[in-house]
Amino acid sequence: MTIPSFETQMAAWQRYADARRKADQTLSFEDGRDAADAFKEFLNVYLDDDRKLPTRSGGGNVAIFPVHKTRSPAPLPRGGA
Repeated sequence: MTIPSFETQMAAWQRYADARRKADQTLSFEDGRDAADAFKEFLNVYLDDDRKLPTRSGGGNVAIFPVHKTRSPAPLPRGGA
């Protein structure tokens, strides 16, 4: 493996650091997932091609449901509807 340039290393680190700060500030799931992706990209700078971590493409396999669709419906009134 060739050692990546200092600029490449710092660019990957900066992308991760920025994404991590944003996730820490917003506590948003999406921002946290973006920070995790940026960290994997940072690690991949140092890994051989056959050992690189997979990166997420597209929407991934995580579904985010609107809160109003995940709560139980209100109970039916007694005595018929």
